[in-house]
Amino acid sequence: MRPRGLRITRNVKPVHSRECRAIFAALSEFVDGTLPARNCRELRQHLSGCKPCLQYLDSLRKTIDLCRVYQTTPAPPLSGAVRKAFARVLTGKVGGRRS
Repeated sequence: MRPRGLRITRNVKPVHSRECRAIFAALSEFVDGTLPARNCRELRQHLSGCKPCLQYLDSLRKTIDLCRVYQTTPAPPLSGAVRKAFARVLTGKVGGRRS
């Protein structure tokens, strides 16, 4: 059984230290380039000796890359019948009666 509050991701060891939790919280800003320079230096220093945090950073970067290549396609326009059916559901008038 793991203690409460530990964050575990696949193939990454549990985060035990308070410092690691703070690093995890700052990694998105670090990757986005919005983390202040002073914090970046501290983060890089921590990452140089913390394999779980490096693994988490790698996982975060891979996730971001996968999201960037994912292409959405717009849904086709709804037919009049479908629009009317949605309207009936939204107004609570299903099957000629209020639900």
